[in-house]
Amino acid sequence: MGSTPTKSSTEEVAVSTPRRLAHWDSKREKCANCELIYLKTLSQHLGFCSVDCKSNMTYLEKVNRTIRAMKDAVDERQQHQEQAARAEPAAYQELHQVEEPIAKQPREASPKLVRCCSVFVKQFVSRAFD
Repeated sequence: MGSTPTKSSTEEVAVSTPRRLAHWDSKREKCANCELIYLKTLSQHLGFCSVDCKSNMTYLEKVNRTIRAMKDAVDERQQHQEQAARAEPAAYQELHQVEEPIAKQPREASPKLVRCCSVFVKQFVSRAFD
């Protein structure tokens, strides 16, 4: 009733001895794409179990390269936009710092402008009171 289970003789052998290689182990290999075991002699494509597996892996590699290239392009574009966003406020501030001293200085009207305005005012006043 309180006994512990005993190991079978096959379990003891499997634990105590390392795995032996069979004579066909050198003729087998795992597929580089699907990782299934296949016989090397039956495959025409080294490292792959079939033409489909090889073409599928080639296609997936191409898709992954395209995705990485697009991701890199998007990242680069975002960096340029961030740099431009940082540069705009600085340029805006510099522009207004240059304009402010000019705006604060009193301006003198040109003699030509004074004459033109005085003529206009005289005409307006003469018409208003007629």
